[in-house]
Amino acid sequence: FWLKTLAATAKAAQPISRIVRCSKEAMARSGSEPWPLAKFEEAVRRAINEGGAGPKGFAVVLTTGGMNPAHLGHVQLLHQAKKRLEEAGYKVVGLWLSPSHDDYLQPKAKSLSTIGLSAGFRLEVSERAVADDPLVSIGYWEATQPGYWPDFPEVSDALQKHLIRLQSDETGKIQVFYACGTDHAAKCGLYRGLQDIGVVVVPRQGEAVKRENPEKMVYVAEPATGNIASLSSTKVRAAIASGAFDQVAQALSPKAATFLLQPKPEEHSRFRDDFAKLGVTPSAHHEQVEEATFDVIPSSRKIYISLSSLMRQWDRAGDSLLADIPPDALFFFGSKRSWVFPENPAEQQESTQENPRYTSPKYQGLRNLILEKETRAEVFFLKPPGFKYNGDLFHGDPGAFPSASVWLQRHNDPVTGKPFAPLLLDPQWWRESFKAKNAKYTSHVPTIIKNFQCGAHDYNPVQELLHQSNPTLEIVM
Repeated sequence: FWLKTLAATAKAAQPISRIVRCSKEAMARSGSEPWPLAKFEEAVRRAINEGGAGPKGFAVVLTTGGMNPAHLGHVQLLHQAKKRLEEAGYKVVGLWLSPSHDDYLQPKAKSLSTIGLSAGFRLEVSERAVADDPLVSIGYWEATQPGYWPDFPEVSDALQKHLIRLQSDETGKIQVFYACGTDHAAKCGLYRGLQDIGVVVVPRQGEAVKRENPEKMVYVAEPATGNIASLSSTKVRAAIASGAFDQVAQALSPKAATFLLQPKPEEHSRFRDDFAKLGVTPSAHHEQVEEATFDVIPSSRKIYISLSSLMRQWDRAGDSLLADIPPDALFFFGSKRSWVFPENPAEQQESTQENPRYTSPKYQGLRNLILEKETRAEVFFLKPPGFKYNGDLFHGDPGAFPSASVWLQRHNDPVTGKPFAPLLLDPQWWRESFKAKNAKYTSHVPTIIKNFQCGAHDYNPVQELLHQSNPTLEIVM
């Protein structure tokens, strides 16, 4: 783990810039994280160089909320919590804003008769609002959970579990604190503590608060002061509606204000519904762009799910098939890699038994493309190395689809600009939330569940799983 590496490297007084750079490169290869770590990583690096954690160890702070949209009041709440914790003896090395899930935000907005901005849009605005803050990052985990909205204790626990993997003897436990206002603390009984998660209550000016309880990791911060203390999402939306650029820039950031009030055509196209709710049109600054540009939507990413089908297409088209496969296409094959690339006589025999065409010289061009794509992690074979297939349709590895989900999330969706969502592998979601009328390939829930639980590759269930998990994928047989 990179924290162990950082700690050991700093202790040995060796340069650590190379370690940090390698860690960032590894994160870039795996796609956006549910809890981005770049700012956190830099803060830990600085703390280790400056002598390590405080008397009570390292800590991070998280706050959740609709953030419809986010503003600097949310950011300041985190910094007020940080100040209190550092007074108490912690060294705070990370702050996260976590915008709420759409399944929570949209009904709430409707009940309040106000607009509800989409999760993707709120995440985008939040990123721009904190881009220049050295410590605040945006958490994606909560807003991107498939099929349900997690409440704040689950979100806090998810961050704590994520950080446990990064701890070492040198860093000790990295304690997560949940920061919130007084109403939320009182309503949810947070002055009594939150089990393994700490709590920091951040009041507004003049609000009454209860006593701290440090033994249960419950602290009360000082309120924010000045104009920032009076910010609200309602006021921000009003400023956007009136086109008050300076006011929006002061409430969020100039980068966020430019995005909200002067969106580029491609930005407006990507978040068309959200900008319509805000009454914002594409920026006049970009009016010289051809009118057709305003309607350009990024192409969906293709995912090919059958190697046998590709070979049949090769039979018809030959080498010209390569030109028809987009450079960023994904390959999600139900076969085993050694069937296509056997490395010893036993694997060659197994490959021949499964399909002698796999190793035919006729398809060498297709195999070369697979090898090229493997260098970019664009190929996934559902049957793992060492798996002994008995020929039954539903015989597979139960861990195959969870692994496939991790693989898929490492790749970006060009339509949303974000990593693909996890595969929907919760049987309860299929039984209770899946709508048969929305099915595209099959609506037979028992078969869909059986297929992914067994690690099988029945085409219709596989396609339905991919489609429901990521509707923007263009699935190719």
